[in-house]
Amino acid sequence: MSERSGAWWCKDSRTHRARGVVVAAGPLGTNQLLQRCKIKGSLPKISDRLGYNVRSNSESIPAVTITDDSQDFTQSVAISSSFHPDDETHIENVTYGRGADSMSILWATLLVGEGNRLTRPLKALGQALRHPLKFARVLWPVKFSWRTVILLVMQTVDNKMRLKPKRSLLGRGTPGLTTEQDLETPNPTQIPVAEWTANRATQASPSPLWPSAR
Repeated sequence: MSERSGAWWCKDSRTHRARGVVVAAGPLGTNQLLQRCKIKGSLPKISDRLGYNVRSNSESIPAVTITDDSQDFTQSVAISSSFHPDDETHIENVTYGRGADSMSILWATLLVGEGNRLTRPLKALGQALRHPLKFARVLWPVKFSWRTVILLVMQTVDNKMRLKPKRSLLGRGTPGLTTEQDLETPNPTQIPVAEWTANRATQASPSPLWPSAR
């Protein structure tokens, strides 16, 4: 069944029939829509494999932030260069315009190094307690884009996850989505070469900087 999008009248309602439909959903919105149709019964025969084998860029987004506002990175080209530190990693240095200070809310903590899902949050807490002023400065949105260079790290490593429907607390409303790591090829929770590059950037700069991570 289809109707003209946004039409108040002359909706041109039509019913379409087919012997079969190929469903290949990767984006979040498409996955959520099809999961909802399966759960609510409008498309009950959608395969149970919906949401499996979802791939990402296997990416990490560290940043390097100057400790003062002595330099305005917003005057530079957004992406001026890129390089390959190894055969499977591609890194682009990125800057944002003056209207992008809200990007600071995406950066959660100072770099913490290697660890797992349990130890890394504890390390992040320790970093915040040891360096409260730096931690506050990383999250401070005013002129964030002036003093920050983002390192967009992407890899060609084979990994994947699953998008699963997630019902609300009371089982009502529109189902959302949650993720589940693939058991054999999970997405990385930390990319060592990304943190190594961020730390090298702080050492190479003539101005004082510190690394942070999304």
